[in-house]
Amino acid sequence: MIGFGQRANRYYGSAGVAKLPDITHPHPHNAALELWIDLGCIGVSLFGLVPVILGYATRNINPRLLPAVTATTAASFSHAMTGAGFLQGWYVASLSMVVIALIAIGNSSSEERKE
Repeated sequence: MIGFGQRANRYYGSAGVAKLPDITHPHPHNAALELWIDLGCIGVSLFGLVPVILGYATRNINPRLLPAVTATTAASFSHAMTGAGFLQGWYVASLSMVVIALIAIGNSSSEERKE
């Protein structure tokens, strides 16, 4: 119900964690499974609010940035579902850098329109 905690999937088969066959990867390479194991039902439910919050935050987005935001969202979702660990620091940091860059580009282009 509440999950095993972040990076708990590294300890499959240990005392107190579900006994599963030997796993050679330290994470499931799937964001949905990783969130379910680490955060449990409650965490997955709360994490499900992220798309709603992002949709609300981007409702007034600069139209020139819409293709870049859409491509970034699609690429990050497809990578999260098939790539390396979803909650790894480098992944979160790189997505944060992209968001910051898009915000900076949006702010600079809106200032150009004002002039």
